[in-house]
Amino acid sequence: MKEYHDSIVQGYPEIVKEEVILKYTRLRFTLFIEWQKGEPLQWWADYNTVKHHRTENFQKANVRNLLESISALHVAVTYYYLTYFRVRIKEQIRINHVIELFDPKPDFIRFTNASYYYHLVG
Repeated sequence: MKEYHDSIVQGYPEIVKEEVILKYTRLRFTLFIEWQKGEPLQWWADYNTVKHHRTENFQKANVRNLLESISALHVAVTYYYLTYFRVRIKEQIRINHVIELFDPKPDFIRFTNASYYYHLVG
């Protein structure tokens, strides 16, 4: 993941502060926050530790790391489509506009930023 850090943070500096919330829970994750300090992502490090040394690190194969990994994938895919739509329509659109274009709409993992947050109460 270290090899992706520079290009992702340079192209999308706001990703490090992007927070998601899981519907029906009070769980909130800021999945790339460690990158602000140049540190490795904990959920990614745990994943690799389990992948390469499963027996010794089985306790890291837990629900929290699963939820953080899936949430990080959601953030990454959303930012991918942010780039895709910016190039395709040649406009500066915001992340909440990208989310509104998804079909079906994301339901379980939600961004907590700005105008998108209102969907949580619905």
